Amino acid sequence: MRKQLQQLTMAAALVARLAFGDSKPPATWIENIAAKALPAVMSMECYDAAGKLTATGSGFVIADGRVATNFHVIENSASVQVKTLDGSDSWKVSGVALYNKRSDWAVVTIPAKNLPVLKLGRSGVRQGASVVAIGNPLRRNGTVTAGVISALRSEDGVDWLQHSAATSPGSSGGPLLNSSGDVIGINQGSAKGEGLHFAVAATNLPSDAALIDAEPVELSVVTGVEEEKVHKLTAVSGLGSPAARNFGWASRIKAPAGWIEAREKRPMKDSRVCETLMLAPLEAEQSDLGGWLSHGLRMTVCFLAAGQTIDEPATYALERAKANLDSYKKVTVIEKQELDNELGSGIVVVIRGHRLDKVSEPEKALLIEQASRTTTFHLEIAAPESHATEIESLLKLFHEVAQ
Repeated sequence: MRKQLQQLTMAAALVARLAFGDSKPPATWIENIAAKALPAVMSMECYDAAGKLTATGSGFVIADGRVATNFHVIENSASVQVKTLDGSDSWKVSGVALYNKRSDWAVVTIPAKNLPVLKLGRSGVRQGASVVAIGNPLRRNGTVTAGVISALRSEDGVDWLQHSAATSPGSSGGPLLNSSGDVIGINQGSAKGEGLHFAVAATNLPSDAALIDAEPVELSVVTGVEEEKVHKLTAVSGLGSPAARNFGWASRIKAPAGWIEAREKRPMKDSRVCETLMLAPLEAEQSDLGGWLSHGLRMTVCFLAAGQTIDEPATYALERAKANLDSYKKVTVIEKQELDNELGSGIVVVIRGHRLDKVSEPEKALLIEQASRTTTFHLEIAAPESHATEIESLLKLFHEVAQ
């Protein structure tokens, strides 16, 4: 009797576990594929010659330093940035190993090793087979969708996979995977209609050995677009430190073509740490980063040492502004406005005057001095009146980036 009761109890326990569950259900094949593939999927950011973001897309690592994507993702780009989906790592594309514009695929190179990779699958694709698409539609990184192969198509010598896994703009360049986790196609992001999506079949790509061994060429050779060259006076840190998060936009200011750009970070005698950016035309009169110039932009953000504060930021900013104005001769104040915002208190002054003896004509300058309890900000944009268009361009650049 006791033995029968034990057997009944065990049976009841088994039924309860089956009915209610005492552990997580086994992962589906889609979950397994996603978990394996996502670390190898990348986001792609494409920029024009002026450094403006023009397009985003997807890609995936196929070997050390090799990332596959659609050709149309990188087309017309002066530079391309490849990032992990969480944004923790980023690499600038150093070249293009192989590409085919007609079948819309490209393999770019990045200076990275030991990244997770995905294997290309060039055989065994059948209509009705289940597939998973991974990409970054509309910058929603790491989006996973599933569907089936709707049809196998070939047009003008190019093999295409028609499928039902949802894709959108930004998904372009992402992998289409089979149930084994092999990449059988490279997704094109724009849907042609409801449930109608296409991927470039992996059969269009050459062998793995060819993709890995190909000698890369510069991106500009492929796209026909070159980055604007910027002469760096100093190889120093920019304005991107954690403490400078309120001034993060400053790191995006770039020198126009034909201008000098210099950045510097240095400790000051009063325990502040200051980060300086200087932009100037090549022909501008100048000494060094610590000196001044006849026309250009000079911006400095300073951070007080831990435990130090400015008791009266507004007064401090006004005193700094007066000191800078005193460096000009025959000053005429054109406009003046006080500042009080989330970055601190201060003043904006537009003047006309003389600063450098070697510059005979008057200069026009915009001065901004601003301070909070822990940060000071100085901006000076100056130019001789004959270079009025240059100072207007700098002002426009400053306002656009600082928005």
